[in-house]
Amino acid sequence: MFMRQLRKTSRKLSLIRSSVIIVILVVHIHIKLHILFTVVSYPLNDQYLLLLLLLLLASRLLSSRDQNLHGFVKFDRENDVV
Repeated sequence: MFMRQLRKTSRKLSLIRSSVIIVILVVHIHIKLHILFTVVSYPLNDQYLLLLLLLLLASRLLSSRDQNLHGFVKFDRENDVV
């Protein structure tokens, strides 16, 4: 019972951590692109915002796929087989 609760808590913390990392990356990319567009003096339009949304979605999908690949491994107590 305790181990099950510990696994659930660990998964939630891992999801929160990956979400925070994704938000930081998106904000960082947003700042870089904003500086680039300001220096080049292009207007920020809907395509730019769509690009940011697609980057967020792609990173979110990659993080969920990565989390599924690196989930908890269950061992068979008798044979220690994965």
